[in-house]
Amino acid sequence: MLGRAEKFSTNAKKILAFDEKCGINTREAAMVRPRNNTHADRRKSAVGFGKKIYIRFSQDVALISLRCCKKPRVCGGLTGKKGYINMTLPTFTLRQMVEAGVHFGHHARRWNPQMAPFIYGKKDNIHIIDLQKTYPMLYTALNAVREVVAQGGKVLFVATKRQAQEIVKDSATRCGQYYVNYRWLGGMLTNWKTVYKSITRLNKLNEMEANNAYEGYTKKEILNLKKEREKLAVVLDGIKEMGGQPDLIFVIDTPKEALAIKEAKKLNIPVVGIVDTNANPNEVDFPVPGNDDAIRAIQFYCELVSGAILDGMQAEIAAKGLEVAEAETVAEVEAAAEEKAAPKKRAPRKTKAAKAETTEA
Repeated sequence: MLGRAEKFSTNAKKILAFDEKCGINTREAAMVRPRNNTHADRRKSAVGFGKKIYIRFSQDVALISLRCCKKPRVCGGLTGKKGYINMTLPTFTLRQMVEAGVHFGHHARRWNPQMAPFIYGKKDNIHIIDLQKTYPMLYTALNAVREVVAQGGKVLFVATKRQAQEIVKDSATRCGQYYVNYRWLGGMLTNWKTVYKSITRLNKLNEMEANNAYEGYTKKEILNLKKEREKLAVVLDGIKEMGGQPDLIFVIDTPKEALAIKEAKKLNIPVVGIVDTNANPNEVDFPVPGNDDAIRAIQFYCELVSGAILDGMQAEIAAKGLEVAEAETVAEVEAAAEEKAAPKKRAPRKTKAAKAETTEA
């Protein structure tokens, strides 16, 4: 695909020559041209091959490549300044984003003017989102999720719209995190003590259901207890094992989940939000411009976030393993030093009777 360099611009040819000079094995590449050659449009692009990601900066061309490097590196384009980084986040491409329908926005009359910088244009009176701006913002959000989980944090998935309920539940359970997919109760974060009482009640009713401990209750009372359990389970099943407030919230459709975002702001909990063209990107800490209605787009976001969470868990386990290994080596070194420092005990001298016995034998 890169054999015909004449198809690319002169800067792209220089980039390819620099790649050959660095000894980089280029597997596949695609050319993405920014709309204007301004400082704002000179953006970063990153695509991974396996678990190794190669990032390039360039002025008027963003060369998005699938590379196979011995070490993941940041390359300063034609300047040659290099540095090594360690990133194993789930990778994605612009083509995958287009196939998932991430670029489709809402009807033009429903737009929020705050989203103007992220809108590419209109087609059939429907706004089209600029994926060249979505790409780095989504990558930043995934990195934030990974960092929180790597430090032992908890992530809460929030999406109560019908088409996202099952997807969010499956993605959260897959990575061992928590979710709210039916209705956000007022005070679910700010009034956690009351919510925890409801969770305790749900656990008690679940035990009664499991053990069939309904002795002494009438039929009507049993029916009421089962209805209460089902009502609580629908709302609290996803957070009953959370054990406290989350460290990060991932929200799909920020206008619909405005109450959850307000509570997170009060408690200074960072929010990663999918913002469509009818949303305000300034309300969340890590906005990701994209379609929040299509099932394929929601599946795309949830898979990436759950992948970042699993990667963060691996990093946490690896860090704990290193800490344990370091502690063991320190303990061994200290024990060896103590043995060396301790005075050596002399063997007891043999008595004359013992010496006589040995000679007789």
